[in-house]
Amino acid sequence: MIKPTVLFLLILGISGYFFLNGLSKYHFKLKRTIGYHTFFESTAFGLLLFVFASVIHIIIQYCGRILGVEHDLGYWALSKALLITPKSADVALFNISLITLILGFSLPKVHILLASFGCYNSFKNKLIAFKWASSLNHRLSELKSKIKIQKDDELRKEFLSDVESPEFSRLIDKASELSLPILFTMSDSKVYIGYPYEITGGATINDLLVIPLVSGYRSKDKNKLEVVTRYIDVVQELRVKENIEFKNMLLHEGKYTEAEIDELFQQYPSLSLDSSEVDDLDEFVPYLVSLPYREIVHAHIHNLDQYELFKSKED
Repeated sequence: MIKPTVLFLLILGISGYFFLNGLSKYHFKLKRTIGYHTFFESTAFGLLLFVFASVIHIIIQYCGRILGVEHDLGYWALSKALLITPKSADVALFNISLITLILGFSLPKVHILLASFGCYNSFKNKLIAFKWASSLNHRLSELKSKIKIQKDDELRKEFLSDVESPEFSRLIDKASELSLPILFTMSDSKVYIGYPYEITGGATINDLLVIPLVSGYRSKDKNKLEVVTRYIDVVQELRVKENIEFKNMLLHEGKYTEAEIDELFQQYPSLSLDSSEVDDLDEFVPYLVSLPYREIVHAHIHNLDQYELFKSKED
């Protein structure tokens, strides 16, 4: 016979699994976990559902007493199954467990239904219409952002300093410290120079996302770097083009004179009409490159400002 403790954990695990499997945010993550990781994660969420179900059970019992209902579903089921008068604690546990399973199965579907009708956005817009709610939402967003940044920084620091981390980890850490890009040579002789953006694949470390500044290949005869694409030049030209279009739009509106617009552009370097350096790496994000970790055969810190100097010293 199954022990009550095992049955209780089984209910928590099943309800938690139903809940996580039904949510898009956790669906694929749950499928990738195995063994105790799946069990612990499902049981933890199942326990939260159990607490929520306990509150619902208390409310139902209170309403039942007001309406004069003597027995509930748990009492009926246990009395029919065991043919004895069940204890109140057993009835309560049965009811709460049943509510937990129902919540685990139904909540994800209710969430999808509400999201499809835009209920969340509608409620949020109505709520932030109140000044105190808007202020609270802004503060919570700032706090959440700070916590995430701090957590990501700590995890990144620990990962890059861990002796068990993959190759190039310390090189990435040093390049970040020096604010310099890294040159990656791939197994097919392709070369990418850029800043590491994100390491994907979780604990298995599958790919390295890189913000590319320059790309090229290694020549077959001398293995020298041959530059093919300079993303820096492309981004600079695109920014100048956008700034020119922005200036023409302001002139077309007629609210400002050309002299006033030129003065405005001089105050903000990002509005420069010259092909100046691009300091904001976010402008390179649309050109992110995913490098398979297993395909990287060589990497070193590469200072683009000194590239021509080093090239002139080559034989």
